[in-house]
Amino acid sequence: MTTKEIIKSLQVTITAHDILYDKHKPLITDSQYDEMYAALVALESAFPQYISELSPTQRIVTSMNSELKKVKHITPMLSLKKTTDATGIKDFIKQAPNEPVIAQRKEDGLTIVGSYDNHRAYDFVTRGNGELGESVYAAASKVSNLPTTISFPNKLTLRFEIVVPFEDFERVNVDGKYSNPRNLASGTIRTLDTSHVKERGLKAYVIEVVEIEGMKFTHDSERLAFVESLGFEISESHYFFKYKKGIEEVDRMLKFIERYEHDVRPTLPHLIDGLVLKFDNLGLREKLAETTKYPKWAIAYKFNSMDDVTTLKDIVVAIGKSGQVSFTGVFDCIEIDGVEIRRATLHTLANIKLKDIRLNDRILVTRANDVIPQIVQSYPEQRIGNEFTFVPPTVCLECGSILVMEGEHLFCKNSDNCTPQIIGKLEHFVSRNALNIDGLGEKAIQTFYDKGFIETVADIFELPRFKQEIIELEGFGQKKYEKLVEGLSASKTATLAQVLYSCSIKLNGQTASKVISKHFKNMDEIISVAQTPNALYNKFILLNDFGDKMAMEFEKFFQNPMNLYQIERLKGLGLTMESDYVAPAGNTSLSGKTFVITGKLSKSRGEFKAIIESFGGKVSGSVSTKTDYLLMGEDANGTSKHQSAVANGVTILLENDFSLLLSNNIQ
Repeated sequence: MTTKEIIKSLQVTITAHDILYDKHKPLITDSQYDEMYAALVALESAFPQYISELSPTQRIVTSMNSELKKVKHITPMLSLKKTTDATGIKDFIKQAPNEPVIAQRKEDGLTIVGSYDNHRAYDFVTRGNGELGESVYAAASKVSNLPTTISFPNKLTLRFEIVVPFEDFERVNVDGKYSNPRNLASGTIRTLDTSHVKERGLKAYVIEVVEIEGMKFTHDSERLAFVESLGFEISESHYFFKYKKGIEEVDRMLKFIERYEHDVRPTLPHLIDGLVLKFDNLGLREKLAETTKYPKWAIAYKFNSMDDVTTLKDIVVAIGKSGQVSFTGVFDCIEIDGVEIRRATLHTLANIKLKDIRLNDRILVTRANDVIPQIVQSYPEQRIGNEFTFVPPTVCLECGSILVMEGEHLFCKNSDNCTPQIIGKLEHFVSRNALNIDGLGEKAIQTFYDKGFIETVADIFELPRFKQEIIELEGFGQKKYEKLVEGLSASKTATLAQVLYSCSIKLNGQTASKVISKHFKNMDEIISVAQTPNALYNKFILLNDFGDKMAMEFEKFFQNPMNLYQIERLKGLGLTMESDYVAPAGNTSLSGKTFVITGKLSKSRGEFKAIIESFGGKVSGSVSTKTDYLLMGEDANGTSKHQSAVANGVTILLENDFSLLLSNNIQ
């Protein structure tokens, strides 16, 4: 092939992949796409005579929902030039080597433009093709941290990225309908049905300021600080060249990028796929201007994608704590972000049928953060003839009950006598984010159940009745028994939010449990309201982040006599079930101060967070230049958060220092 033909082939192929990506049906991984795109950019740079205005390097390829109102952007929504190596970063910096640079998270979600005037938001519009977008005000206005009224009276235009936290993605995407959090964000916002927005946990972060009418700024960092003061959440940003000037600072930036990809990204609560570097000086931005597709004053450094392709060898069936049948794919080993993976969830039977996933298919496996690896799709066009359709069981392989199809899910309804369901609820009850009972892991729960020591969650607190039997069990002994007793005793002061989460209420996650604990003092108050039919539903439906189905499931749980009986037993065995929510104190001396908490401390992170918030402070999940204090246990010395705090000049507090800070502020 001639050079012209190679370039044309790449242009056509990448455009086809852009269309598939936009329809949430990618055939290649992000890393494979980036390699192909980089090759096209290099060839077009060397042979500019072959660049076409239809090339994917010159335009944004997208499709739009025909039922949504179309809106023309006042300022074009450009894409970003991308790089995956040090050379790209150095070339970018060489444009203005002595200028400050902002490194901002490249949030992986749905980009929208928010327009405000006279204190109110009047529209939210998707990026679309950069010139024309879709009005999504009805859905976006329900995103919990996206203000619709602000204190600023003039025109304000901001670009946001709408993301879905991993925890909410796993809670919502039990049927595997969405391949990743980005698709869930897009599918939730770009729809006429806005009833699910609140319950899906979406978050909005400002990624760019377009206009602040009536005010002048010289640097973007000043604009971002002003926007943050209005109540918006800003995508986490770091600053370089602010005090040291010169190209030698690039090495420090590259080390920061490497550490962020490998040490920080795995700790984040939602998906990012890189970092965006921007010159801070607004005058310089105007001077550098932009091409038809991207600004010259910004560049995106793309991280390695969190997915890979392999071959599906088997499908394993299991019963969960709710009776729902899950399907796990077994495949040839792959490595994603340094982790070897051989199994991944296929979610539901309906998902397997919908995506036509067959044994021996080539499949795409994704993994991000601590989210369970999942099989996103198969590649039918790569089949060679030895693939075959999976045939599901018709009866529960554990208890023999007939399996029932409800919507997209297959269920075993024998909850009272199906061992995996009983054990699943018991394991969840003692897990880290629930009651967190030290000395009780999955293996111990299985053993105690097999021995007949426990059948219900309340039985767990009566385990000391079997003291001698437990001590004599293989792998236990006196010390482990004592640790178990201490763990049981300590867990009796578990907060209301922890107990609610531990109860395995359908559709209930940690976020919902925490929201409820802000509105009820204790479990008795919830039960009291539940005595009136529909009273809990009517109360919950008004709370932030609650939807109709979630409220209905809570109502059903607390109307069930067996559930109430178990709660009464737990109360009788010493569980307090009190809310730990602390309303903001009159003393707001920590107002405007941001804390990050890490390491082993005398109280849980939730308790320290409540204390900080009661004094008007805010708690973040990661260290940045905007962090004021790192509260850490001595065991966190030398960790990535500690090192980041040192590098960014953040004040480091041990617990005694924190207590002294509070006492000084109280006086």
